[in-house]
Amino acid sequence: MRKFATFAVLLLAGLLPAGCIGQASLPPDVAPVRLPIQATERIPVNIRTSWQALTGAIEAAIPRCAGASADGTCPEGASEDQFVFRHEDDWLAIDRSMLGQPMGVRIAVWRVSPIAVAVSGNHVTASLKLLYRMRVGLMSGRQLASCGLGEAPRELTVKLDGDLRFAPQWYLDPDFRLSLVPGARCAVSFLGIDVTDAVMKPVRKVLQEEADDAAGRIREVSDVRELAAAFWTRLNQPMAIGEGAWFLPNLSEVHIQPPQTSADGRYLGATVAVEGVPKVVIGARPVPAVTPLPTLTEGPVAPVFSVKVRGFISYPEAAAIVREHLASALAAQNLPAIRLASVSMSGRGENVVVALQVHGFLSGKFYLFGVPRFESTRGSMAGGKLTLDHPRFSFTSDGPFTTLVLSFVRQRIQRDLEAAAWWDVTPELQRAMPGLEAALNRELTPEARLEGRLTEFGPGEVRVGPDGLEAWYRLGGQIGVVVAPLN
Repeated sequence: MRKFATFAVLLLAGLLPAGCIGQASLPPDVAPVRLPIQATERIPVNIRTSWQALTGAIEAAIPRCAGASADGTCPEGASEDQFVFRHEDDWLAIDRSMLGQPMGVRIAVWRVSPIAVAVSGNHVTASLKLLYRMRVGLMSGRQLASCGLGEAPRELTVKLDGDLRFAPQWYLDPDFRLSLVPGARCAVSFLGIDVTDAVMKPVRKVLQEEADDAAGRIREVSDVRELAAAFWTRLNQPMAIGEGAWFLPNLSEVHIQPPQTSADGRYLGATVAVEGVPKVVIGARPVPAVTPLPTLTEGPVAPVFSVKVRGFISYPEAAAIVREHLASALAAQNLPAIRLASVSMSGRGENVVVALQVHGFLSGKFYLFGVPRFESTRGSMAGGKLTLDHPRFSFTSDGPFTTLVLSFVRQRIQRDLEAAAWWDVTPELQRAMPGLEAALNRELTPEARLEGRLTEFGPGEVRVGPDGLEAWYRLGGQIGVVVAPLN
């Protein structure tokens, strides 16, 4: 707005004779067209949390023998909660028989080694080595053979396969599929009966329950709905980016791509795309709309953002800024005989019209008008200039003296007006950027911190609307959220 002050000072204070030219007509009194509805923008937010904390949930779900011997045998006196599966006090029926008599087993299954987890994309494969011992016999009580007793325990490999995805209710919802791969098989050799597969059925059932429990623990540990709701509300609050300037995200929807682990295996990350209509508001702190945390939907999300941020200033607010600049400019030019009574601004078609009511040495109403354009730089630094295409001025005087004075200075005013009809807004934009950067790097809640950076700026545009001036400026960069509890 500083150049508007220059226009006015030239208009009011230029006293060099330069001939007389005809008065420019005001633009036709045509109401500006309604500004287009701002399109919804997508802002990707990269969220990360500790992968070890989630694999720990799987570990915690499957019992582990703490007092195993050197060959891995779990003592018979170990507590029941150290066994994955145990049925050694009586016979457990299996789908086998001998001479018409049903067969059974007495079995214990445990583990001593940790789970090995491999991740490819969002697909998880977990491998676990189990140890077991068992007696094979008739349900009537006679033992026929044994495996893992009086020798090193037998081995059994359990594999869990599943895809990691987010449920709409904001938690990880894995779907683990279980498979068993026996090592050395267990057979009643003198009868030629292999009981391994039959024994695996009850073991499989128990292990599937453990896998389901592990999935449930992951859902519980990864449930971030309450946390997400807290920083959703915080993220949607107006952010001060300068004196009397506010950035308002106006968020409404959330989309997420399937989670993946980082290359070093330390973190589980997901990119969430928040949708909204971001804008900059000039004036009093705006009241944000109350938007509850939406449900999640899955889909591809770009890791970086490039959004058009809308800025709007009403004509009364713009006129107040112009008046403040004009008052300072008139004082600097030492023109106490000229009093600025009022300033108003309006739109006519594509033109913006500034009307100045002046009393004193010169008395009348003076008009500055033209079509505003924004020419922004593009790159890693914010910048640009606001120009008026075909700037003109007009007036209605309150007396012959004002008309006479202006007849001598009009050409000079017109020439200087055309030369000065631009405003470098680079300093203002760059002053606003630290405030916006600070808004992108702050604590959202005690458990979550926002980390972001801006890397691309421009292009931009400006439009004349019925109620004020609206500008768009494109910003690009990255935003992340680090979730503290699982780091």
